[in-house]
Amino acid sequence: MASLGYVDKHSDEVGKQSVALLDLVGPNSQYGFDYKPWSGREAIPIANDEGRVIAVLVGQPKDPDWESIHTSASALLDQSQVGISFGGGQQCVVPPSLKPSLKRMCPQFLQNLHHEGTVAQVLATLINHIAFIHLAGFASGIFTARSLSLFQCYAMHLRALLLSNDNLILNFANSIFSASTFNFGPKSVTIEHTDSGNLLFGWCTIPVLSWFNSKKGVHLILWDLKLVIEFPPGSTVLIPSTVLRHSNTTVDHGEMRYPFMQYMAGGLFRWVDDGFQLSEDYWRQLNSVERDAALRARAG
Repeated sequence: MASLGYVDKHSDEVGKQSVALLDLVGPNSQYGFDYKPWSGREAIPIANDEGRVIAVLVGQPKDPDWESIHTSASALLDQSQVGISFGGGQQCVVPPSLKPSLKRMCPQFLQNLHHEGTVAQVLATLINHIAFIHLAGFASGIFTARSLSLFQCYAMHLRALLLSNDNLILNFANSIFSASTFNFGPKSVTIEHTDSGNLLFGWCTIPVLSWFNSKKGVHLILWDLKLVIEFPPGSTVLIPSTVLRHSNTTVDHGEMRYPFMQYMAGGLFRWVDDGFQLSEDYWRQLNSVERDAALRARAG
């Protein structure tokens, strides 16, 4: 039922390797993308040809302590990545994120995602640290301000989800997003990709942390828009990560990059809309009239 707009059926990774800034912009570049300087402080909406806002360079809050907040978060990730491993690279979805079970396209039940031992201790420290609480709350607040109707959709589904199961716990009480991903780097570079598990029409918040020269590297690349954007430390962007192909440029020698993402899986929305049951069970019990009505409702 991915066609009804919950998740993307396509592969997450579409690129094969990371790219440097000079490959993307300039007279001798391979791609000929446009370059967007950004201080990382002011908010800049990005619109498509029809004038619809499809991404937002959020910037930073007007908080005199913001510099110390995001550098504290960077330092904590830098310290935490020593001596721990997550198997598939230094990236981890933090417990207790709400997630579908093994059937992403049609979740059988909901559970908290758990880790054990040192990893669990590290992640518990991160989600309870005041710096990450600030980062999570700021991103969620901006999401509310930028897309109130979508926020209300998230809130309605999240409320129903939590009321349906007393064992489910949010990562951050001040954030609407059910899942968080910490990337421990220290040189986190993503190739061109989309995030198929995120809600198809939803947003992903990405504050970038650590220490680097944003004019030389770690730029945000929006492939579908042929756009390369400066992405300074401590700043945040909102993108529809399921449909907008994105990555970042390489990290210079001696510099580090630690992204921290928040999002909500499309499977959670489907689980709520399907009455907290398997998708095939939900559709099987409907008669033709009820099925047509449900399809019309989900088509918007």
